[in-house]
Amino acid sequence: MFIRGRVPASSDVQSPQHRVSAESQACAKIRIDEDFVSTLRQRMLDGRTAFLRGEKRLYVQHQHKCGGSTLCRFFRGSGLRVPTVRNCNGDSWMWPLVHGTRKDLQTLYQNTSLDVLFNEWEFFSQDVPQDEFVFITSARDPVPRMISSMLQTWQDLPLDDDGIVRNLSHTFADFLHHGIDGNTPLDAPANLQTLNLAGERWEEYGKDWQKLHRLAIDRLKLFTFTIPTESLSEGLAYMCAFFGLKIAMPKNKEKWNARGASKQLEFLQQHDPGLLEKTRKVNYYDYCLHLQALELWEVQKRIVEEKVGQVVL
Repeated sequence: MFIRGRVPASSDVQSPQHRVSAESQACAKIRIDEDFVSTLRQRMLDGRTAFLRGEKRLYVQHQHKCGGSTLCRFFRGSGLRVPTVRNCNGDSWMWPLVHGTRKDLQTLYQNTSLDVLFNEWEFFSQDVPQDEFVFITSARDPVPRMISSMLQTWQDLPLDDDGIVRNLSHTFADFLHHGIDGNTPLDAPANLQTLNLAGERWEEYGKDWQKLHRLAIDRLKLFTFTIPTESLSEGLAYMCAFFGLKIAMPKNKEKWNARGASKQLEFLQQHDPGLLEKTRKVNYYDYCLHLQALELWEVQKRIVEEKVGQVVL
């Protein structure tokens, strides 16, 4: 039996620090009415014009295990200048982006020739430089995101002949328990997407989760594209059309991680749906964020089609 420490029962995965009652707290939502759509349309079109003129650059908020590396390969393949590291992330430009002063940001901006900047740390904590960037992000259902994070973090997990992690329910419950409790692994806390967009470091506990939830949802308004990870190929096609980029869809090279995540999810859906439901409740705020991203994405697609016509996938 594979054990990474104490193997908790499924009922143990909800840490008191992250427990959320779906019955007592409804998802915060953006009111998507005519005024909102009009404002979003103008922001998207102004951002497009500024990018094409070289007056703004693209900023990708890389949410961990939500397709950020695919976005990196896409922009690199389209001919835009992106960071040279594998997944486009790196401390040298992320720190002044997130933690620096406006002067630090301007210095960085003037001294780099990049067309696209990537950040996998937390988003801007206060002063979001809307005049400098066109913002792009992706959002993922937190259940497959957590499974994918487990597969990346614990890469030596033994598999059975069907590619399923042995003792999957116990192993995944163990991963959730340690990640949520803030021990190991360090990249798998609950509601990570919410924390990143709210501009908070996840290690700092004692948070006002509902306040951070509302802030993260509100900040989605700043983004030109909020692409659901499950619609990533569609998102790349729409960005090509909108920004006038050459088609540079990443080659279909399924990594073990991505392929394995789908298999593990299907297995748990059949054999331990209760654990998946507990996982969703622990990640309730990320679940809400994903729902909002889905709704915004449909509006963003319509605005793109209004501008460039039908997008061929």
